[in-house]
Formats: sequence, C-alpha cells, structure tokens
Amino acid sequence: MDDARRILIVDDSGEVRAALRVLLEGEGFEVVAETADYADAVDLIVATKPDAVLLDWVFDGVAGGALALSSLGRWAPEVPVVVYTAYPEAAATSAEDLGAAFVAAKEIAHSTDLARVLGAVIDEWAQRDAPRPRRAGSEDAGGLDQAQLERTAAMAERARVMGQWARESAMRSVEE
Repeated sequence: MDDARRILIVDDSGEVRAALRVLLEGEGFEVVAETADYADAVDLIVATKPDAVLLDWVFDGVAGGALALSSLGRWAPEVPVVVYTAYPEAAATSAEDLGAAFVAAKEIAHSTDLARVLGAVIDEWAQRDAPRPRRAGSEDAGGLDQAQLERTAAMAERARVMGQWARESAMRSVEE
C-alpha cells in the first residue's frame, strides 16, 4: 500500500472505528492508527505521520474534538483534520476556527463519500502554495479561551440532547 493515503482515525466508539477502517481500506486508504482517546491522537499523529486525521467531534457526550483539534494543530499543523459529527451546524464554526480542513455530517462516515472528501482534502492541502493557516495551540486555541471551548462543548451537548429528544418524540408519535 505504498501509494495509499494514510489516515488516523480518532473516535470513542470501537464499532465506528472498525467500520471506518473497513470502508476506508476498501477505498484504497491505509489506516495507520486509530484511537478512542483524543489525548492519544497527538502522540499518534507525530508517530505515524498520516496524510489526514478523521476526528469525531463528540466524545462521550462532550465536544472533546475541540480540545483534540487545538492540540493536533499545535503539534502537526501540516496535517489536515476532517471533523465529522452528528451535529455539523453546532460544530462547524468552532471546528473551522480551530483549523479543521472540513466539517462533515456523521452520515458521511458511513458512505463512500467519505473517501472522496478525504481524497479532496488531502489533495487540496498538498497543493497549497501559501503557508497553511496556523491552527490553534492548546494555550491559545485560536483565540478561544477555556470558557469559549466549554461553551462549544455545552452547545454540542445541548444539540445532542435535543436531537435525542426529537428522535424519541418521533418514535413515540409513530408508536401511537
């Protein structure tokens, strides 16, 4: 797989990581590492030097992706990060402010569209002539202070709870 594009997967669900691995490897990518712990992602990105990182935004109900993205940007600003989330509207601005190359709805992670997105992001990132945008380090988080990161996490959690409530309400109305 010398020509394969190398991907690091960061997601707290083992089942999702396994599904992503199968999908991406079926599309010609090499998954060089995966982790359930966004804090480990920094060590893995330095050790494996992937072409891109695929990062889940919400870990165990908290927007840990914001912290992961700011850390990844500090240690490996040359590696594009594709964020995927069930709540792209809630995460998009914060993720982009922290340097995400692309923010996608989680549904894309279960389709071959993901391979096209990753390929396009890697190609675009490799062809940039201008210096890459500086991504936030953990100490300044792209101008977002700790309180703002916590508000981002709270917004994502609120969106998750509202989505769950809406799904449960819809199920109840179908059952009635």
